[in-house]
Amino acid sequence: MTHASGAIGFGITALGMVSALGRDVETSCAAARAGLSAASELTVMDFRTQALFGSETLDGPPSVFGHVVREVAEGFAGPGKALVLGAAALQNLMRRRGLSHRELRHTGLVVNLSDAAVQDADARGSSSDVHGVSPSAAWRARTASLAQRLADMAEMPIPGQLQAVRHAGNAGMSLAVADAMTMIRDGRAERCLVGGVDSRVEPGFLKAAARLRLLRTNENPVGLVPGEGAAFFLIEPIDSRRAPAALTGAPLAFIESAVSASDPVGLLSEATPNGIALARVVLGSLSPSHGVERPISAWLIGDLNGTERRAMEWGGALMRVREKIDIGDLSCWFPATSFGDTGAASAAMALCMAVRAFERGYAPARRCVIWMSSEGGAKGAVVLHGGSG
Repeated sequence: MTHASGAIGFGITALGMVSALGRDVETSCAAARAGLSAASELTVMDFRTQALFGSETLDGPPSVFGHVVREVAEGFAGPGKALVLGAAALQNLMRRRGLSHRELRHTGLVVNLSDAAVQDADARGSSSDVHGVSPSAAWRARTASLAQRLADMAEMPIPGQLQAVRHAGNAGMSLAVADAMTMIRDGRAERCLVGGVDSRVEPGFLKAAARLRLLRTNENPVGLVPGEGAAFFLIEPIDSRRAPAALTGAPLAFIESAVSASDPVGLLSEATPNGIALARVVLGSLSPSHGVERPISAWLIGDLNGTERRAMEWGGALMRVREKIDIGDLSCWFPATSFGDTGAASAAMALCMAVRAFERGYAPARRCVIWMSSEGGAKGAVVLHGGSG
């Protein structure tokens, strides 16, 4: 397990987001808080010709529903869709917190993308692995320069040596946050933009998820509803003694810690998820260097998406967490109920929800634990703190 602690030394000073519920962070988070959802029938492919999505009934051919970002991402696919979604979120952030060209030349950019673990698992069980190149390897090659392309599209002169792309799926956000804090601590950047981008409403993912019985259909009610979106946030150092730049934006929240671990079994194996690795990162994020306090005041935002295996994993993790911490009747938020399963973007969107709750004064507690679980086995957690630090 790897751990990076902010020791209340890093603040989040700006947010940007685009989702099926809104073109900016304010609208998206307000709609999610109100319990709204904008799932609609997907038209990205002809589901009638694909038996794996279900059989035709008296009600007609099978249909699949998802959460689509209208207008912004329609008509795009693959890296192109990731590019337009990410640029829209970055531009939203820049409208909230403008950075000069001089500041941008000393700003890092870390982007988290899908690990394509679902497509890999599907390819291993079929003949779709073309010429020995796995879907994840092909995806990494096609998106290796996405950070640079995002910076160019958003007209942000961020140096190439301050850019990084993670292909770590849902839990990659904890790694991206750790990357950003390390970049700032080492003096390579004065601040860092961190975000996640993903679309799970594209044919390749939909087919793989359906074959693996992960997709919610009329014949599989315990599956995920796919979504898409992007979210970015700006991390700045609070302690000017540890960074060359003074804090130039008022902190909306503070980063306490970011913890990552790996479960060798993963969520796509036949073994029953036990939640051990996920419990380890949640406990480690709450108390990285000493005994866990008891009781604890926090609320959780997590990665449940409607699939049985995630529910089983979280149930096992929660049982182990409760053995160590008196968490009482803590509040739990699940962004997938509003945005659908947004994969690698889910944790960044969850972080935006938490920061807006702190900013607007409706947070259930002064501390928020955002937990993440990738299908490929990566686990992560980020703890945020509200108030004046």
